[in-house]
Amino acid sequence: MYSRHLSLLILLLAFGLSSIPLAAQETMLVTADESAPAFACAGEDCQRLTWLPPGAGVTIIAEVEGQEIEGSALWYEVSLDCPCFNYERHSLEDLPDTKDPEKNIWHLWQPYLSPDGTRIATVTRDGLHVWDAASGKRLLHEPLDLFQPSSMAWAPDGSRIVAGGGFRINHEGDEHVSQVEPERSLLLINADGSSPQLLSGQAGGVWGLAWSHDGTRIATVGETLRILDAQQGDTLLSVEAQGMHLAWSPDDRNIALIESGADQETSVLRLRDAVDGGLVASIEADTDTHFYFVSWAPDGGRLAYTTYTTVEREGNSGLVTGSALHVQDTFGQLPSQTLLTTSGWILGFDWSPDGRFLVLPLRGGIHLLDAGDGRRVASLAPETAPNYGQWQEGRFMLDSLDWSSDGWRVVAAGSDPAQMLGEMQSAALVWDLTHIPDGQTRAFIHSSQLGSA
Repeated sequence: MYSRHLSLLILLLAFGLSSIPLAAQETMLVTADESAPAFACAGEDCQRLTWLPPGAGVTIIAEVEGQEIEGSALWYEVSLDCPCFNYERHSLEDLPDTKDPEKNIWHLWQPYLSPDGTRIATVTRDGLHVWDAASGKRLLHEPLDLFQPSSMAWAPDGSRIVAGGGFRINHEGDEHVSQVEPERSLLLINADGSSPQLLSGQAGGVWGLAWSHDGTRIATVGETLRILDAQQGDTLLSVEAQGMHLAWSPDDRNIALIESGADQETSVLRLRDAVDGGLVASIEADTDTHFYFVSWAPDGGRLAYTTYTTVEREGNSGLVTGSALHVQDTFGQLPSQTLLTTSGWILGFDWSPDGRFLVLPLRGGIHLLDAGDGRRVASLAPETAPNYGQWQEGRFMLDSLDWSSDGWRVVAAGSDPAQMLGEMQSAALVWDLTHIPDGQTRAFIHSSQLGSA
C-alpha cells in the first residue's frame, strides 16, 4: 500500500472534529476520544488503511488541494508518528452449533489459531472443528468421545490437539448439581481428527489446559493441577490446586495458575514450579476481587491477568460490578500496573508475539493496547456491525479471541446479545493484520480530523 508507484495516499478519518488553519511543521494531535477509522485513497478508490489511536502524533507538512471526498476538499500533507495497523477481515463459515437443547441456552466457544496461523480450531459439544484461516472455509468436523468439551490447545508443531471437558451443571430447584465424567474429560487427537486417545485420571474434569512450549508436556487443571507426558499421557505431577486458567512460562520452568479456595469465594494467582509443583510466588486478590484469566508475556518477565469485582445484593449474590486488566513483574519486584478498567467483563486477552501489545475483546469490539502504558493503539470493528456507531454501542459482543504466534492474524468469536432470547446470531471473525512501523510515515489527512496539540 506504500508502493513507490502509488503517488497519493489520503487518510480519511470518518469522525470529524473542527477544522484548523494550516500550521506548517507544527505537531498536532488527533483528539477523538476513540480510535478513528482511516482510509488510504488513490483517486476515487478508497480502502481502509488503519485505525489511528487517540492522541496519535501528526506533523503537518503542507496544505493539499484538488482531492475531494464527501464534499470536502481541504487536506493536509502530514507525517504520522504512532504504531498503526492495517487489516483485512473475513468470517468463518459453517459455525458450530453451541445451543444446549435441554436448557435452551447457548455456550461460549473459543477459537484457537494453529502455531503457524494457517488453521483455526475449536471443540464444542458436537465435536472438533477446523477451518482454513485465510479463506474461512471449514476443513474438518469430527465428533469427539469427550464429555462436555470446553477447552483445547494446539501442540507447538501443530500436529495434535488436546481437548478438555468433563463438566455439566444441572439446576435442581435453587441448587447447582455438577455432573462429572473423569474418564471422558481429556482427549489427545491428531489435528486431522484421527487417532483420538482418551487420557484417564483427571478427577473433577478439566477447566483449563495448556501445552508446554517445547511440546513435551501438557498441564491441566480442574480440582487438581496435573502435568502429563504429551506422548503417552502419563501423569508426571499432581498437585491439589483447584483452578480454571493456567499458563506456562516461556522457558517451561513455571506455571501461572489462578487458584480458587474450597469455598469458591477467594482466589489467588500463584506461580508454581512445573517439575515439583512447589510455590514460587503468589499474588493475592483484594476483598471482593477475583482473578479470572492469566497469560505470560513472551519475554517471560511479565504476567498479564484480569480481575473482576463483585458485590452482594439481595437476590443476586456475587453480582459483577467491573473488571480490570493488569500487568505484573513476574516475581513481584515491581508493583502491578492496571492498564484498563471497565464496567463489563474482560473474558480473555492475548499478547502480540513481540510483547509490545495486548489484544482483548471489550463491549463492542476488539482493541489493541500498548502493553507498556495501556494506550489504545487500534480498534477492530466486527463485520456484522453496519456502522461504527452501532459497533461502539455494543450491540455485538465478541467473547473470546486468539492472536497467532506469527503476529499477523487475530481471530475472535462472539454473538449478538439482543438475539439471546431467540435464535442467536453468532459469528467468528478473522483479521489479517499489517503493522505500520513506528516513526514518521508520510500520508495525507483530512483537516476535520486535526485538533490542537
